[in-house]
Amino acid sequence: MAQSPTGIIPEELIDPAKLREVVEWLRFAPATFLMKKQLLRGWANTTGVIPKASDYGALNGTGIDQ
Repeated sequence: MAQSPTGIIPEELIDPAKLREVVEWLRFAPATFLMKKQLLRGWANTTGVIPKASDYGALNGTGIDQ
């Protein structure tokens, strides 16, 4: 298991097979929309997964700034 590059996303989610779980975790995280997008990018860079636009779209309206 890889170490979390952000120190925010739980280490058990740093797995290429867990994209859906990461998006769901981010939806409920107490962070701004921009921070959630950046965290998803960091997770993607670490795992080698390329999130789809719909993955980022699932985060729309869930930020504490929304």
